[in-house]
Amino acid sequence: MKILTSRPVGLAKKTLAGLALLLMAAGLLTPVVAFGGTDLRPDTLPSATGKRILAQAAPSEDIKPKLNIQIPTLPQFSDITVTGPQGQRQLSISWIAQYVSAIYRFGVGIAGILAVVMIMIGGAQYITAGGDAARVTAAKQRINDAIIGLLLSLGVYLILNIINPDILSLKALSVIYVEPEPLELNVNESVGADNTQCGTTYQAAKKSENCKLAEKIKSPKADGGIFNCNYHFAQAGYDFTKITAVDYASPFGSAIKAPISGTVGYVARTSGNIDACGNTITITSGTAVITICHAKDFLDDGGGVVQNGKQVSQGDVIGHVGGACCSGQTPNYPARFNVLAPGWCQFGGTQCSGPTSSSACQCQDWMQSGYTSGPHIHMQLKSPDSNLLACMAS
Repeated sequence: MKILTSRPVGLAKKTLAGLALLLMAAGLLTPVVAFGGTDLRPDTLPSATGKRILAQAAPSEDIKPKLNIQIPTLPQFSDITVTGPQGQRQLSISWIAQYVSAIYRFGVGIAGILAVVMIMIGGAQYITAGGDAARVTAAKQRINDAIIGLLLSLGVYLILNIINPDILSLKALSVIYVEPEPLELNVNESVGADNTQCGTTYQAAKKSENCKLAEKIKSPKADGGIFNCNYHFAQAGYDFTKITAVDYASPFGSAIKAPISGTVGYVARTSGNIDACGNTITITSGTAVITICHAKDFLDDGGGVVQNGKQVSQGDVIGHVGGACCSGQTPNYPARFNVLAPGWCQFGGTQCSGPTSSSACQCQDWMQSGYTSGPHIHMQLKSPDSNLLACMAS
């Protein structure tokens, strides 16, 4: 009987002691873990106010980590915050610290449950000992071990605090915020190019087969029309390897379709994040990112707002064409645009209230339309191993 009773006692002791040591190790490893890496999608960078710019809406939770196994003590991760002056801003990300803290709290809870169970088993064993001295001793030992294990689990915090209080300071991950660089657009987008040379350039790109994307890029135009032969070709010297962007002539308010399947992102332009691109749509697929400029809105074909971070399929409506600056405005364009700036804001009608509104409108604020002389779709591909023209579907 001594052998039968001593093994459970030893097992209970080892279990609780092991759990306590595990919790202590988690606390000791916290500084290492808390400064591990993370991944930020480029379409969800925060603004200077500390809130991510997502279609002029409240910060989306789609950027936050999604746990495969939910932890009861971690209901949700906190938002990213931005600190520091313009040009020296930093992102503060506390997800890993919150995760480690939640694991500790969860572990203490499990240890408490195990301790109570062991105490109950020890009590039952004590009651049923029938005067057997060995069984009584074993029962008392089980209860003592459970209590000691529980105290060790609860005392991890105190022990670590005595060793080094900094160990318990779960600091947030600090990442340098890279200020966005405006896309370079030509001051005169109406400049054309030689159609014959554009065709030759396009055919050379197709023959190169320099495309590693999961699927070919389709036209973002509502009618599936082809891109324009314009300054993008001429300025690149008709070298397809240097062409990363193309334009599609398209009327204001017409649908913009997803050229590829992937994760969609939106940035609404305000005085705090002015960019030549205007209202911006991005689609991320693997290592490739397609950027679409001059969007009127971020609405689907039913008028609903397409949420940032949503998975879209090729051909889905992800917004509508903008690029029409309302007349009477005085844009604060950079110097290289100032010559043509007064002539760009020439469109009449009701001004759009923002890219998340479905109200009828005919022109935009100059910051949302971007630096452009008129409505069109500007599409750019950034990929480490694929060329835009080579990846075109037709």
